[in-house]
Amino acid sequence: MCSSCCYSCLKAMVFIVNLLVMLVGMVVTGLAVWLLVSEHLYLSSSWEDFSLVTCAVLSVGLLISLLAFLACCGAITHSKCLLGMFVISLLALLVGEVSVAVLVYFKELDYRPLLRKGMHEIVTEKYHPNNTATVQYWDTIQQGFECCGSSGPIDWAHSIYNGYQENTKEIGIGAKQAVLPFTIPSSCCRNLDDPLCSSTITPKFKTIIDENIYYSEGCLRKTINFISSNSLYLIISAISITFIEMLGIIFSTCLCCAIKKIEDLKP
Repeated sequence: MCSSCCYSCLKAMVFIVNLLVMLVGMVVTGLAVWLLVSEHLYLSSSWEDFSLVTCAVLSVGLLISLLAFLACCGAITHSKCLLGMFVISLLALLVGEVSVAVLVYFKELDYRPLLRKGMHEIVTEKYHPNNTATVQYWDTIQQGFECCGSSGPIDWAHSIYNGYQENTKEIGIGAKQAVLPFTIPSSCCRNLDDPLCSSTITPKFKTIIDENIYYSEGCLRKTINFISSNSLYLIISAISITFIEMLGIIFSTCLCCAIKKIEDLKP
């Protein structure tokens, strides 16, 4: 009676926990798909031009959902095969995560070039009023980190937000060197109600951004500083995720062994 109760509790725990994880993975996948569809529809991006960050988020969401789905199905159907696939996949994922974490910690793997490329791509190519999804999350980043652009406010002068690509095509050779009037998104403003916030910046020989109106520091530097200053919390979070994954491996293995033991006891 006691063993039957423990078996039922173990099965229910594996199912409920992985169901919640699967729902989280589906939400992450949905957000990534929303961003990709928004880019494709409103910016007419080809599949090769999609943001690397968005594709990475989509991959993570799909992987989480798939692994949790295997565990849920294995718990419901009492399938040793599905539970075994879940354990092996989660173990491989855990080894990969630990390897990447060690390489990043000892600075053998530098994440900054990828971060720089992703942010520059968002500012210059993805941020457009028609691309609602990108505008919303990038505005949130700029307001939250109190930053502007990738390396600074001047990035917006060469962005699709100011029609830079269209202007380049119209002007022709030498357009890159031409200094054109440009505007900065309101999310770069220190005070959103400031009437000077929406003014057009007209460069002459030198572009001067009023630091009393706009955030002057780029989001790339702000993000790197945030990661560096909160490295302890990030390490604790990584250890917590690793611990949860190890519990998932242990509980699923125990459930798989319990199913095998019950099958062996059947006449």
